[in-house]
Amino acid sequence: MCLNDAPLPFHKIEDFEIKYDKILKAGFNEDYAKNIELYSKKKVRKSISLNLLNRLSGYKE
Repeated sequence: MCLNDAPLPFHKIEDFEIKYDKILKAGFNEDYAKNIELYSKKKVRKSISLNLLNRLSGYKE
């Protein structure tokens, strides 16, 4: 049996979730700050970074 077979403790999982949320929030804030005037117009293509952030936020759980 390997030591890595044990599940992560709940407090470690919570720490990872908090850090993940902070990273996503910082990414969204930075992207919108740079492109706010573009996103306010209709039919404007979103940035590659925003598309990636949207996908990562969907895979949180």
